[in-house]
Amino acid sequence: NCSQLRVLDLGKNAFFGEIPTWTGESLQNLIVLSLKSNKFHGNIPYQLCHLGFIQVLDLSLNIISGKIPKCFNNFSAMTYERCSNPTIGFAKLIFVPAGTGYYYKYLVNLLLTWKGSENEYKSTLGLVRCLDLS
Repeated sequence: NCSQLRVLDLGKNAFFGEIPTWTGESLQNLIVLSLKSNKFHGNIPYQLCHLGFIQVLDLSLNIISGKIPKCFNNFSAMTYERCSNPTIGFAKLIFVPAGTGYYYKYLVNLLLTWKGSENEYKSTLGLVRCLDLS
């Protein structure tokens, strides 16, 4: 029921089975989906093609087989040359009964592996475009 979820990082767990199709059906606002380093097997579900805002899709280090869905060419957010915000974050102002507010900000960070080297992206994650099926 988290239809507004923007980042889902379930990497480096012991999840197994097929990649859930509901991920692409119910979480269409995802910007980041990392399922790396698990034990997912089977085909990549075509429902992932519904992730129209996806900028980082990491399915690496699983036991996935089969063809890459042709609809992966629908990932239009990966083709944008310019990004209005280099960060992926959230900010919220919460009002408390005394009439004052509390403001908090959260910047998303993500570890991505490029050419065997793991790097953390935080302040520039919004600029990253990554599709890792290795």
